[in-house]
Amino acid sequence: MEIQELLVRKEAALRDAVANGVQESLTLDFKLASEGEVVFKEDGTLTADGRKVIAKILSAFSNSAGGLVIFGVECKPVETVDCASRLVPVNNYQRAHSSLNSAVGDLLQPKNSGIAVHAFASDDDPLKGYLVIDVPRSDRRPHRSEAAKQKGYFKRSGSNSYEMEHYDIEDAFRRQASPDLELEIRLHRVAMSGVQHTIEMSFWVRNVGDVAADQTMLEIPDPQGRTYEWPRENGETRLETSGSRIKYYTDVNFVLHPGDDRKVARARFIVLVDGQSERVLSVGPGREVPFEKPLEFELKAKGMRNIRGVFDFKGVDLIGRPWLTGMIIKQSRRF
Repeated sequence: MEIQELLVRKEAALRDAVANGVQESLTLDFKLASEGEVVFKEDGTLTADGRKVIAKILSAFSNSAGGLVIFGVECKPVETVDCASRLVPVNNYQRAHSSLNSAVGDLLQPKNSGIAVHAFASDDDPLKGYLVIDVPRSDRRPHRSEAAKQKGYFKRSGSNSYEMEHYDIEDAFRRQASPDLELEIRLHRVAMSGVQHTIEMSFWVRNVGDVAADQTMLEIPDPQGRTYEWPRENGETRLETSGSRIKYYTDVNFVLHPGDDRKVARARFIVLVDGQSERVLSVGPGREVPFEKPLEFELKAKGMRNIRGVFDFKGVDLIGRPWLTGMIIKQSRRF
């Protein structure tokens, strides 16, 4: 279940979840306002037990893969797996939404700033509704529950939340201080011979994390060889091929401190430009048109979780000759 679909279709999406018996999972948890412990009172206020439930949820999801927690859906076990079985909207959901929003910032240490709380009404009763907590995976792990009488670290395993073992917590702290890298493409013209213009795409990696990055490696799973040429000479990096993949390895002097950026790779393509109108006529003979296909990549560095991303090139107009303006193309998304 995706947050975008849920916020657009609202209760209809939840009815479909019940009809299809959607299972709880590592990244999806269905909850009731009163389930074992009373989380929300009839007037929508969050109880002391409810604060413990929410804190445990936030800690577990933040320390794992993130995900969605939806209040207002009852589950029943089907072959040992809990599945959505019935909608039970939360009473005074707007008050409950306010109570939950106020508590989220106090129940986790360190804070997971990406957490968002959404709410929408039931189609049958505007006073009742559903609460959705969208918890992103955090790179600041581990996160501790700060609820009274529940100072602890939790994680998800399957569709349940458990208190973390001592070795889990130690490992999470070791992973906490790590670089965080982003990739961008800078365009410029490097040669011109008559109507033939050679354009270079320089790949720059930036460290947006808190510690230095070394042993950086960039991998392009599909270099689209009929579109781009990948020169082997790249200064501080070494190009290797593995099947259709290409990999750029940095040397021992290639260290990216927080806030720094450096060129890690380059690719080239040729366009034919009319000398009078200065319009792009075509690409080089036998070549495919640049920017028409997404370009995926993977970034690796010592002590950092591997980062996969893609350039989808939306808004990059070859006819407009973006290299003349020094266009910088940001990675479209990462996953």
